[in-house]
Amino acid sequence: MAIFAAVRAGALKSIGTGRGGILSTEYHAKRLDPVSQKRHVRDSDPIAWSKAEGPTDYVKAFKAHKRATGASERKGADLGMEFKVVVSPEWLAETGDPHDAANPRVQQLVDEAKAWAESWGGAGAVWGLRYDTDEKGSGVVDVFMSPVREQRHKSGKSKPVISCRKAKEELLASERALEPDLKTSGAAMQSSWARWARERLDRRLERGKPKIETGAVHQNADLYARIAEQKEADLRRREEALAEREAAFAEREQKAQEVRAGSNQFAAAFRGGEVRRVCPSPKVPDRLGWWAAKDMPEARREELRAAWRLTALPVREALAEVSSAALAVEERSQALQEPEVAIEKAKAEAIAALREDFDTLKRAWVRNEATYNVSTSGDWRWWLAEGLTVARKNRLQACVQSVGEMVGFMAQQFEEMVNGVLQYISPSARSEFEAEW
Repeated sequence: MAIFAAVRAGALKSIGTGRGGILSTEYHAKRLDPVSQKRHVRDSDPIAWSKAEGPTDYVKAFKAHKRATGASERKGADLGMEFKVVVSPEWLAETGDPHDAANPRVQQLVDEAKAWAESWGGAGAVWGLRYDTDEKGSGVVDVFMSPVREQRHKSGKSKPVISCRKAKEELLASERALEPDLKTSGAAMQSSWARWARERLDRRLERGKPKIETGAVHQNADLYARIAEQKEADLRRREEALAEREAAFAEREQKAQEVRAGSNQFAAAFRGGEVRRVCPSPKVPDRLGWWAAKDMPEARREELRAAWRLTALPVREALAEVSSAALAVEERSQALQEPEVAIEKAKAEAIAALREDFDTLKRAWVRNEATYNVSTSGDWRWWLAEGLTVARKNRLQACVQSVGEMVGFMAQQFEEMVNGVLQYISPSARSEFEAEW
């Protein structure tokens, strides 16, 4: 966004209350005229200074300036100049409220506006200045200046006189040395102030565009206030939109955390045997359901129902695959049964042993007593943890021989399910999930 530095200059032609009158500017500064009263929107004192005792006693300040300099007025000439030295309010807002007299950039602007005017008007030429903080608009310093120059007579004598014209001619000549195409003293003021502001306030500040280029018509402070209000409204809308996006993100994050917690809780119940199996519902085949022991307390069953509603679909599908593998073991064992009593008994014992081996190795895997790997050729290989007793190690080796491939398949499916869950949760949640599993 571009930020600008600009100047508007007007002539002070009389002491009185007419247009361009010093007393009129005093009434305005003291909020005694209808225009200033209309613009007043808050009770806040301006940053003001003058050469009189009162910071807005401009008539007295002008007279004090004349006494201090010994300058006289020239017949028909302007008594002084009133500048509106401007920077974009957005620049002031970077360090605080543009209406706050304590804002360091507001103070810096006031100081530099006076210093700039006296840099070409002459030391002590400014006899009053003001930065209003009670209006809607901001970024404008009112500077009142009466340059003093020596007037020479044919007799060789000279005397100090107020000469706005001479000061403006000098400024135009000095600025033309830098910008030969400048036509008027007003354009020279624009260039001079813009360069001064860039060097002493901020290199980003740009010169205000001449109205001959933009076709703009100078507007009063009321319009600037309406523009400022519009910018503030736009800023509020952007802030509200940002707050809505942040709230939506927080809501999604909360939902992800709930899904993670539900998935963790239900998977833990499945691992611990509270949930016996997960498979398609008999009534709605395209929907997965779960079954638990008949003697499970109703309160615990309700907890698992709530966790199931939050369990992510990839987790449900992985648990269903594990259940299917376990069911296949049961069906395979049943298919091996023979009608003969002896064979039935032997088969029953084999199945019981197989189940015992399956549960034993599964629990060992859960406890990290046993880990597995699959070679590139598809062979399963198990490793047993160090520190196991000889009896325990022998028992697990026997289980590996009997059901190692089935338990490994179950473990592999479960790990793939966990990896699927990780892609749906945030990095912080992923770290916690991985640490837990």
